[in-house]
Parts: sequence; C-alpha cells; structure tokens
Amino acid sequence: MSTYLPEDVVEKILSCLPSKSLIRFRCISKACLALIGNPDLLSKKLLNNSILTTKSEDPSPSLLVAEVADKSNPTKQIYSFLSYDTLNCESRTHHDHDLDIVASCHGLVCFYEYYGENDLYLWNPAMSSSGLKALPPLPRPYSTRHVDSFAVGFGFDPRSNDFKVVRVFNESYSQYVVLYSLNSGSWREIKADVNMLRRFHPTSRTTTYVNEMFFWWMSEKNDNRIVGFDFSDEVFSTTPLPDANVVGNYDLWWSALNVLNGSIAMTLFHCTKERKMYYDIWVLLELGVKESWTKLFTIKPSSHLGRPLGFWKNGELFMVNIERQLVLYDPFTHTTKNLQLDGTTETRQVVLYTQSSVTNKRKILGYERKSFLEVWFNVPFLFI
Repeated sequence: MSTYLPEDVVEKILSCLPSKSLIRFRCISKACLALIGNPDLLSKKLLNNSILTTKSEDPSPSLLVAEVADKSNPTKQIYSFLSYDTLNCESRTHHDHDLDIVASCHGLVCFYEYYGENDLYLWNPAMSSSGLKALPPLPRPYSTRHVDSFAVGFGFDPRSNDFKVVRVFNESYSQYVVLYSLNSGSWREIKADVNMLRRFHPTSRTTTYVNEMFFWWMSEKNDNRIVGFDFSDEVFSTTPLPDANVVGNYDLWWSALNVLNGSIAMTLFHCTKERKMYYDIWVLLELGVKESWTKLFTIKPSSHLGRPLGFWKNGELFMVNIERQLVLYDPFTHTTKNLQLDGTTETRQVVLYTQSSVTNKRKILGYERKSFLEVWFNVPFLFI
C-alpha cells in the first residue's frame, strides 16, 4: 500500500493545525519546509476569521471608530459603533476633547488627552447616563517631575477582577512606573526593570492590547523591540523585532501594531529609493521568541491608500486613504470599499468593543452587590 498523500490532502490536514504548530513542523523535513513555508498557505491559515483582538465570548461585538468631524477643529470628535458582522452604523456620540483611545476591554474604553489637566479618562458606552470619568491626578512627587517621554497602557486583571492603568515615565537618567487600580481608586509606584524601558513611542499607532497584556513598540538606535505589560503579575517582558537585514528599512511613523486572531501583528511601512511605497505584515506567533516573527504578505498601496488601522474578518484591513477616510482593503483581491460615515472628514482609530460581563460583588462607594461599573459610572461626569 502506498503511503503517499496528495499535496492538496496534506494542505487540508495542515490547515487544521494551530499556527504555532505549523511553525514548529517546518523543521521536520525539506518537504515540510517547502510546503509550510509557502506564504499563501501560512497567510490564509492565520488570516482566516481574523479579528482585531482575541475572540470574544460576546456574541455581538462592535467596532468603535474614532473620527474627526472638522479638520480645522480636531477637538470635535465623533465616535461611531459599527456592527462587527455587517459594518452598519449602530449608534454615534461625540465630545469636544482631543482624545486618543488607549485601549478597549470588557466594556470600558480608556482615553488619553495630550493637552488636558485631567489627561486620562474611562468611559462605559453601555450606560446611557455615563460620561467620561477623569482619573485622579498623579500624587506628588510624580506630578511635579519633569519627564522627557512617557507611555500609558490600559487593561484588565482577571486575577483580582480589576481594571488598571499603567504609566511609564522616562527622565534624563532614570525611569519609573506608576499604576492606577480601579478597585482601590489610587495610584502607586511599582518596581520594574528599567533597562527595558529606555524609549517608548506612546502613540496609538504603535501600541496594542491583547490577552490581558498591553504592548508598546520601543525603538532606540538599532534596538527595536515589543515591550509588554502583564496586568496580573504587573511585570514587563520584551520581544525583539526581526533583524534589520530581514525586515529592511521602514518608516516607524507610518508603521503600526495591531492584533490578528489573538496574536500581535506589526505593519511595516517601506519607501524605496524610487519612491515606491509598500507595507509588510508580520505576525508574532510566540511571545518572547524573536524567531517566531513570520511575514504574512505585502501590501503595495495604490495612489489612494494610506495607513492601516487594524484587521477585520478574513484578513481584510481597515485603512485610511489619502484623504484620511476609512476604507476596507482585501489583501487577496486587492479591492477596497469606502466605509466613511456621513458628517466626518477624517478617521483616526478603529478598535474592537465588547460589552462587559465583569462584576465586582464587594462593597464599593457605599453600594453592595452591584456591578462596580454600574456604581462607578452612575454619577454625573463630563458628558459626551
């Protein structure tokens, strides 16, 4: 009896395996390397049913789109909730603050304001009476220190059933980290390995949140890596980026971090000497393992395509065109669909939003046996 299996049968078998197993199996034989190393096979496997973040138990997640109504007045922003399945607009709201979305998890959205006295806010969109909740200012001496740069992250700690905000500050000769706990309602300093916190790019393009960890892109001379913060253990970890001779020269300003089917993905923007632009999409299959970075595909932008914002189903990408309007790009068919909503002129961010199932039964703010989100947001704040 022949032991030969047709290649199409082998491909079907391999397509049922986890992506990390595919990477390991490439070293079995030259034949496996040739087959599994095929970009089409690996890309289609990883991109199948991909979403912006880890698959949620919420049966009806939404996409939260941050847009600007008037380019001449960037503080007038509109937030639209789109159906994840149909991309139809379900609801909209607005506010008059120039905010960036830090992250969204378990029903809460964290915002950062570059030029405000209260620069960090939380928002529960599921409660109609809920406005922006300003976090308390940093206690002294942190609030009086002069800093060169800083980074902010937001996430959920399932171990303590707590939402947390982490801030990393870089001074001339030192770094320090402070953490805000929603349960305690206060800031505290935490110990950290400052050697891995030398330089951050704290923009919404080069950060992402997945699997209860927040990630920043750190770049300093020839040292490029992803820095992650675990909200349960309150520790940092790093993953080096591929070597420069592997990824080539890229423009960090136009590059981005995203999430693809529960894994970190990075989008590298390249511009050749001939002024030809293109994006390379890479995915990190194993945290902390430099060799697990895998190139999926290359996007050769046409004259009307700009920066990627994140992934949708089946590997499709939310992008902005040269007018900074929202479009959906299919990397396999190279087609685009305009998604720009009426009344807006510029799209800034697209994040996945799911309603919260998190509750806290402890006595908080004088109430018992209520969701702490209900208690915390059931007071008048800065309405949007």
